[in-house]
Amino acid sequence: FSQLGYSHVKLARLLAERHRLLDEVTKGEQSLNRAQAIAHLGSWELDLAANRLTWSDEVYRIFGLEPRVSVATYEAFLERVHPVDRATVDAAYWGSVREGKDSYEIEHRVVRKDSGEIRWVHERCQHLRDAEGRVIRSMGMVLDITEGKRAKDALRSSNERLELLATVAERLLRAE
Repeated sequence: FSQLGYSHVKLARLLAERHRLLDEVTKGEQSLNRAQAIAHLGSWELDLAANRLTWSDEVYRIFGLEPRVSVATYEAFLERVHPVDRATVDAAYWGSVREGKDSYEIEHRVVRKDSGEIRWVHERCQHLRDAEGRVIRSMGMVLDITEGKRAKDALRSSNERLELLATVAERLLRAE
């Protein structure tokens, strides 16, 4: 009987430890999701053997999709890529696989499904290979760079206006 009691105590401790570890994992996932949302940075992973794509919640949000409601597939990703950029983005991924590259980076536009808004993203990918050197998995990130692009465009436009103003002022001074 005492052996059974000891086993129950041991089991209770193991269950309590399991519960504590699950709480830590859940808190870690929540913290990662918050950090990704703040940074507008999402992560993704593509298992080529299983043809299974997983997105972090922030990737869903960047694409204007409800997290974990829409199915994450490579085709669903390409549907969100701006039509003008779609072939280039597809070629960047598959070209890096065919050419034996370990990674690729690309900036492109996406069209949010919920609003139709066009956003700019910077995408980076690393490939993982099997023992024979074949790409079996790709892991990457998507960073929403729209605000930075807008600020850069506004600065360029402002500089163009200042240059024009300087040219006009110079001509006026020469005319005097």
